[in-house]
Amino acid sequence: LNWERVAGTNGGNWRGVVFAGSQLAFAAGESGAIIVSENGGMDWRQTVTNSHSHLQRIRTNSRSSKVYAVGANGTILVHIL
Repeated sequence: LNWERVAGTNGGNWRGVVFAGSQLAFAAGESGAIIVSENGGMDWRQTVTNSHSHLQRIRTNSRSSKVYAVGANGTILVHIL
Protein backbone atom coordinates (compact mmCIF):
# COMPACT_ATOMS: atom_id res chain seq x y z
CA LEU A 1 0.00 0.00 0.00
CA ASN A 2 1.20 3.49 -0.84
CA TRP A 3 -0.01 6.50 1.13
CA GLU A 4 0.10 10.10 -0.07
CA ARG A 5 -0.75 13.39 1.62
CA VAL A 6 -3.96 14.83 0.19
CA ALA A 7 -4.11 18.46 -0.97
CA GLY A 8 -5.64 20.90 1.52
CA THR A 9 -5.15 18.81 4.67
CA ASN A 10 -1.91 20.37 5.94
CA GLY A 11 -1.84 22.05 9.32
CA GLY A 12 -4.64 20.14 11.00
CA ASN A 13 -4.78 17.38 13.55
CA TRP A 14 -7.80 15.60 12.12
CA ARG A 15 -9.90 13.43 14.45
CA GLY A 16 -12.40 11.97 12.05
CA VAL A 17 -13.69 11.87 8.49
CA VAL A 18 -17.15 11.05 7.18
CA PHE A 19 -18.60 10.68 3.70
CA ALA A 20 -22.11 11.94 2.94
CA GLY A 21 -22.43 10.22 -0.42
CA SER A 22 -19.78 9.09 -2.85
CA GLN A 23 -18.14 12.50 -3.42
CA LEU A 24 -18.95 14.74 -0.42
CA ALA A 25 -16.72 14.30 2.65
CA PHE A 26 -16.00 16.19 5.86
CA ALA A 27 -13.09 15.97 8.33
CA ALA A 28 -13.04 17.54 11.82
CA GLY A 29 -10.11 18.46 14.04
CA GLU A 30 -8.55 20.88 16.48
CA SER A 31 -9.59 24.50 17.03
CA GLY A 32 -13.02 23.97 15.47
CA ALA A 33 -11.56 23.10 12.08
CA ILE A 34 -13.73 21.30 9.54
CA ILE A 35 -12.61 20.72 5.98
CA VAL A 36 -14.78 19.55 3.09
CA SER A 37 -14.12 17.62 -0.11
CA GLU A 38 -16.52 17.60 -3.02
CA ASN A 39 -14.53 15.18 -5.19
CA GLY A 40 -14.30 12.03 -3.12
CA GLY A 41 -11.46 13.20 -0.88
CA MET A 42 -8.96 14.18 -3.57
CA ASP A 43 -8.97 17.89 -2.65
CA TRP A 44 -10.05 19.63 0.55
CA ARG A 45 -10.95 23.19 1.52
CA GLN A 46 -11.47 24.87 4.88
CA THR A 47 -14.98 25.74 6.10
CA VAL A 48 -16.05 28.37 8.62
CA THR A 49 -17.42 26.96 11.90
CA ASN A 50 -17.13 29.97 14.25
CA SER A 51 -15.89 27.51 16.90
CA HIS A 52 -12.48 27.20 18.51
CA SER A 53 -13.22 24.00 20.46
CA HIS A 54 -11.27 20.87 19.60
CA LEU A 55 -13.59 18.60 17.66
CA GLN A 56 -13.37 14.89 18.41
CA ARG A 57 -15.91 13.16 16.17
CA ILE A 58 -17.86 13.82 12.99
CA ARG A 59 -20.84 11.78 11.80
CA THR A 60 -23.63 11.96 9.26
CA ASN A 61 -27.26 10.97 9.50
CA SER A 62 -28.41 10.19 5.98
CA ARG A 63 -32.05 10.07 7.05
CA SER A 64 -32.02 13.72 8.14
CA SER A 65 -29.35 15.01 5.71
CA LYS A 66 -27.25 16.48 8.50
CA VAL A 67 -23.59 16.26 9.52
CA TYR A 68 -22.74 16.56 13.23
CA ALA A 69 -19.37 17.36 14.82
CA VAL A 70 -18.86 17.10 18.58
CA GLY A 71 -15.98 18.22 20.74
CA ALA A 72 -14.60 19.85 23.85
CA ASN A 73 -16.66 22.05 26.18
CA GLY A 74 -19.93 20.41 25.09
CA THR A 75 -19.59 21.66 21.52
CA ILE A 76 -22.06 20.24 19.01
CA LEU A 77 -22.01 21.62 15.47
CA VAL A 78 -24.49 20.72 12.73
CA HIS A 79 -24.40 21.26 8.97
CA ILE A 80 -27.52 20.69 6.89
CA LEU A 81 -26.71 19.17 3.52
